Amino acid sequence: QLPSVGVELRRGDDGKLDAFATSAVAGLKYVVEITKSFRVGVLPYAEVPIYSEGWKTLGAAVGLKGLWAWDLNEVLALSGNLGAVVSGFGASEADLEPIYLASLSLGISLTERFGTFFEIYSFADRDFTLFPVFDGGATLLLRPDVQLDLYAGVGLTDESRGMNAGLGATILF
Repeated sequence: QLPSVGVELRRGDDGKLDAFATSAVAGLKYVVEITKSFRVGVLPYAEVPIYSEGWKTLGAAVGLKGLWAWDLNEVLALSGNLGAVVSGFGASEADLEPIYLASLSLGISLTERFGTFFEIYSFADRDFTLFPVFDGGATLLLRPDVQLDLYAGVGLTDESRGMNAGLGATILF
């Protein structure tokens, strides 16, 4: 999977909405089909943050995710991942703190090119403080190798970041 670029909307401390590119991600996904309906995989990746003016750059990140996907039928699929990412490479105040990730998603294929999804995911810091988020969105396959994602979500705890929305594009090679 190479590359992916996200654009996100966030309400800042001043109450104004800010739109910015979140990051550029490049990775190599390797997937093994266990059965016709169940797959597992691994995704090592690197991420370079891209922030609009006023957002602090936290440096580049490297991560590794273990992935799984189960096609329940022609329309519904469950998927998830577990992983970790270390960020701060190249930042002036690098901490290199690991962040742990987990997700569970339900995907719904509405047509061959258009779908929707609902997902709960969480980040955890080194103290295992959870930052859970619920989101949903739509996917549009423009071509067999280009997909657009539109999403919106809300944090589920005070530690989570409130509301977010965004648009992502992924190009497969």
